[in-house]
Amino acid sequence: MVDLGEKLYERFFTTWITSPNDENCHVNNKDYPIYSEGARQSFLEFFGWGDSFFRQQKGVAMIMRGREITYRKPMFKGQEIEIKLELFFKKNPLYHMIYTFYDANKENILVVDKTRCVFVSVPEEKVIDVPDFFINALRSNPKT
Repeated sequence: MVDLGEKLYERFFTTWITSPNDENCHVNNKDYPIYSEGARQSFLEFFGWGDSFFRQQKGVAMIMRGREITYRKPMFKGQEIEIKLELFFKKNPLYHMIYTFYDANKENILVVDKTRCVFVSVPEEKVIDVPDFFINALRSNPKT
């Protein structure tokens, strides 16, 4: 396993699959990132943040630089799932958000979404170091 650095955050989020099943009778792979984004939004809300807060009050934006999704088992409309979001920081300017999708009992891994992220300055949109306020807020809160 690759060393992603210091784990700054870990939390489970429960959600229900609302995407329709496709012709293969399960959720289409293109819909899975929607649920990662829902977990990211819940993470931001937990800290009282949001994309507009970052842009308007801090002059920064969170940007995804790359994503690797490993599909292990299909998901189905109406299914309850647990998404574990872990945030890691090792070296500026990059940080990682790992979303692991489990069935409701946390017995089976369904999907792993490894997302590489950076912050950029607004409006210049130049990559910057991960802001201190972000790292400090995560370090001062419980990991789970």
